[in-house]
Amino acid sequence: MPRFHYEAIDKDGAKVIGSAEAPNKEVLLASFRSHGLVLVRWLDHGKQRRLFARPSRKRLRTKHLLDLTRDLSQLLKSGLAVDRALDVIISSATDKSIIETAKYLKDSLREGKSLSEAMSLRPGDFSNLYVNMVRVGEMGGVLPEVMAKLEEFMRRTEETKKFIISSSIYPSILIAVGIISVLIIMGFVVPKFAGIFRDLGVEVPLSTRILIQVSAIVRAWWWLIPVVGGLLLLF
Repeated sequence: MPRFHYEAIDKDGAKVIGSAEAPNKEVLLASFRSHGLVLVRWLDHGKQRRLFARPSRKRLRTKHLLDLTRDLSQLLKSGLAVDRALDVIISSATDKSIIETAKYLKDSLREGKSLSEAMSLRPGDFSNLYVNMVRVGEMGGVLPEVMAKLEEFMRRTEETKKFIISSSIYPSILIAVGIISVLIIMGFVVPKFAGIFRDLGVEVPLSTRILIQVSAIVRAWWWLIPVVGGLLLLF
């Protein structure tokens, strides 16, 4: 017997989403009328699942995790309990992901979970190292100090990443500028001098002749340069 998925309204005006087996839709509609339901629309199975599905949650970015860690560290050092510190973060934070994470942690504490246990259930937001350090802080009664160490560790890690990125970008720019300069010289400047030498009919040194030949090759096969550069970037 086929199963039909539907959206209806009951006699109190409340929305009802469900499914039922029936020989056909007409029989099911008669059943709706006997139970005081008014059909709004038929749903396919995939759409019904999407209606009940929870909206996808964005992963907590490193910057926001650092902000959350810093706020927790400062609030705990000021003497606030963990749940009260989370309340302050919920009311003062401006980023939605931080607010959502703080609410999740607070709700987990109310359910009887420890802070580290709640964090371990979100491995996409909190790494194993982070969770284990929080667990050690809870067990040793030094959670404020551990959160301060975590904040310092994360801040230094981010500074190191930024330094490495900036250090690698500058040499790349210099290399690119150097290559472009050489190509301009070989493609435009050297041919002009070659024409001058040819018009004057003077004998040029071997090194100059080699340079002129290389320039001619560059002008003839210049289109290979971006192709080779693209292949090098891919591999």
